[in-house]
Amino acid sequence: MVKKREPDYVRYELRAREAAELIVARGCTIREAARLLGLTKTTVHLDVTVRLPKIDPELYMECRKVLDVNLAER
Repeated sequence: MVKKREPDYVRYELRAREAAELIVARGCTIREAARLLGLTKTTVHLDVTVRLPKIDPELYMECRKVLDVNLAER
């Protein structure tokens, strides 16, 4: 039996949510989230700044607050 693969947009949504939830829960940076998820910084940044607002605006706002704090600390 052949296992069907999820459409790309479903994988992108799941990945964006996972990255944002990690950032909010741990207060980590994009770099740390990328390392923990095994993704590139560019991918995590794209997921949480471009894709996430369209998928889950509330989660995006929580994530944005954490990222803004991290940026201010730099």
